[in-house]
Amino acid sequence: MDLILLFHILYYLSPSEQKELIKNMHEHWLTAKGFAVIVSASAGNALGIYERLGKALVAWKDIEADMMEAGFIKQRAYDMQLVEDFSDPDESFLRIVKYVVDRPLTLDELRAAVKEMCPERKKNVYYRLAVFASCH
Repeated sequence: MDLILLFHILYYLSPSEQKELIKNMHEHWLTAKGFAVIVSASAGNALGIYERLGKALVAWKDIEADMMEAGFIKQRAYDMQLVEDFSDPDESFLRIVKYVVDRPLTLDELRAAVKEMCPERKKNVYYRLAVFASCH
Protein backbone atom coordinates (compact mmCIF):
# COMPACT_ATOMS: atom_id res chain seq x y z
CA MET A 1 0.00 0.00 0.00
CA ASP A 2 1.12 3.52 -0.69
CA LEU A 3 -1.17 5.31 1.78
CA ILE A 4 -2.97 4.47 5.02
CA LEU A 5 -5.45 6.94 6.53
CA LEU A 6 -6.27 6.75 10.23
CA PHE A 7 -8.85 9.45 10.94
CA HIS A 8 -10.18 9.30 14.51
CA ILE A 9 -9.49 5.56 14.76
CA LEU A 10 -6.89 5.25 17.49
CA TYR A 11 -9.38 6.15 20.27
CA TYR A 12 -10.89 2.69 19.87
CA LEU A 13 -7.65 0.77 20.44
CA SER A 14 -5.79 -0.09 23.61
CA PRO A 15 -2.17 1.14 23.77
CA SER A 16 -0.91 -2.38 22.94
CA GLU A 17 -3.33 -2.72 19.99
CA GLN A 18 -2.21 0.68 18.73
CA LYS A 19 1.48 -0.32 18.88
CA GLU A 20 0.69 -3.56 17.03
CA LEU A 21 -1.25 -1.70 14.32
CA ILE A 22 1.54 0.83 13.82
CA LYS A 23 4.16 -1.93 13.68
CA ASN A 24 2.13 -3.84 11.05
CA MET A 25 1.63 -0.71 8.98
CA HIS A 26 5.37 -0.09 8.88
CA GLU A 27 6.67 -3.64 8.55
CA HIS A 28 4.02 -5.33 6.43
CA TRP A 29 1.45 -3.09 4.80
CA LEU A 30 3.13 0.06 3.48
CA THR A 31 5.52 0.16 0.57
CA ALA A 32 9.05 1.45 1.18
CA LYS A 33 7.96 4.96 0.24
CA GLY A 34 4.44 4.76 1.67
CA PHE A 35 2.72 7.24 3.96
CA ALA A 36 0.46 7.08 6.99
CA VAL A 37 -1.80 10.04 7.75
CA ILE A 38 -3.27 10.30 11.23
CA VAL A 39 -5.94 12.64 12.58
CA SER A 40 -6.50 12.45 16.31
CA ALA A 41 -7.34 14.59 19.30
CA SER A 42 -4.48 16.63 20.68
CA ALA A 43 -3.82 18.42 23.98
CA GLY A 44 -6.40 20.56 25.70
CA ASN A 45 -9.28 18.79 24.08
CA ALA A 46 -12.93 18.73 25.14
CA LEU A 47 -12.52 14.99 24.88
CA GLY A 48 -11.91 15.10 28.63
CA ILE A 49 -15.52 13.98 28.61
CA TYR A 50 -14.26 10.50 27.74
CA GLU A 51 -11.79 10.52 30.61
CA ARG A 52 -14.54 11.67 32.97
CA LEU A 53 -16.51 8.61 31.85
CA GLY A 54 -13.62 6.23 32.50
CA LYS A 55 -11.68 6.04 29.22
CA ALA A 56 -8.27 7.68 29.11
CA LEU A 57 -7.46 8.47 25.50
CA VAL A 58 -3.98 7.98 24.10
CA ALA A 59 -2.13 11.29 24.15
CA TRP A 60 -0.87 12.69 20.86
CA LYS A 61 2.73 12.62 22.11
CA ASP A 62 2.36 8.86 22.68
CA ILE A 63 0.93 8.30 19.19
CA GLU A 64 3.84 10.20 17.68
CA ALA A 65 6.37 8.32 19.84
CA ASP A 66 4.88 4.97 18.76
CA MET A 67 5.14 6.01 15.10
CA MET A 68 8.77 7.06 15.45
CA GLU A 69 9.64 3.90 17.42
CA ALA A 70 8.20 1.78 14.60
CA GLY A 71 10.49 3.52 12.10
CA PHE A 72 8.25 6.24 10.64
CA ILE A 73 9.52 9.74 9.95
CA LYS A 74 7.17 12.66 10.57
CA GLN A 75 6.92 14.76 7.40
CA ARG A 76 4.28 17.33 8.33
CA ALA A 77 1.90 18.16 11.16
CA TYR A 78 -1.06 20.53 11.15
CA ASP A 79 -3.14 21.65 14.11
CA MET A 80 -6.85 22.21 13.73
CA GLN A 81 -9.19 24.03 16.09
CA LEU A 82 -12.95 23.70 16.07
CA VAL A 83 -15.68 25.00 18.34
CA GLU A 84 -18.05 22.20 19.26
CA ASP A 85 -21.50 22.78 20.69
CA PHE A 86 -22.26 20.43 23.58
CA SER A 87 -25.49 22.17 24.59
CA ASP A 88 -27.73 19.20 23.79
CA PRO A 89 -25.98 15.81 23.63
CA ASP A 90 -28.27 13.43 21.76
CA GLU A 91 -28.56 9.69 21.05
CA SER A 92 -26.11 9.81 18.13
CA PHE A 93 -23.40 11.35 20.33
CA LEU A 94 -24.24 8.81 23.04
CA ARG A 95 -23.63 5.91 20.61
CA ILE A 96 -20.15 7.22 19.77
CA VAL A 97 -19.22 7.83 23.40
CA LYS A 98 -20.51 4.41 24.49
CA TYR A 99 -18.38 2.75 21.84
CA VAL A 100 -15.24 4.64 22.92
CA VAL A 101 -15.69 4.14 26.69
CA ASP A 102 -16.74 0.53 26.08
CA ARG A 103 -19.35 0.30 28.82
CA PRO A 104 -23.09 0.79 29.28
CA LEU A 105 -23.94 4.47 29.51
CA THR A 106 -27.20 6.40 29.75
CA LEU A 107 -27.99 9.68 28.07
CA ASP A 108 -28.39 11.25 31.53
CA GLU A 109 -24.86 10.12 32.53
CA LEU A 110 -23.47 11.57 29.31
CA ARG A 111 -25.28 14.87 29.79
CA ALA A 112 -24.02 15.11 33.39
CA ALA A 113 -20.43 14.51 32.25
CA VAL A 114 -20.77 17.11 29.49
CA LYS A 115 -22.25 19.63 31.93
CA GLU A 116 -19.34 19.04 34.33
CA MET A 117 -16.58 19.12 31.70
CA CYS A 118 -18.07 21.82 29.44
CA PRO A 119 -20.23 24.08 31.64
CA GLU A 120 -20.18 26.82 28.99
CA ARG A 121 -21.59 24.21 26.52
CA LYS A 122 -19.31 25.36 23.68
CA LYS A 123 -15.73 24.25 23.77
CA ASN A 124 -12.62 24.60 21.66
CA VAL A 125 -11.65 21.19 20.36
CA TYR A 126 -8.13 20.59 19.06
CA TYR A 127 -7.01 17.97 16.57
CA ARG A 128 -3.73 17.22 14.86
CA LEU A 129 -3.23 15.86 11.36
CA ALA A 130 0.20 14.40 10.76
CA VAL A 131 1.84 12.76 7.77
CA PHE A 132 4.43 10.06 8.43
CA ALA A 133 6.72 8.47 5.83
CA SER A 134 7.48 4.76 5.99
CA CYS A 135 11.06 4.98 4.62
CA HIS A 136 12.19 1.39 5.10
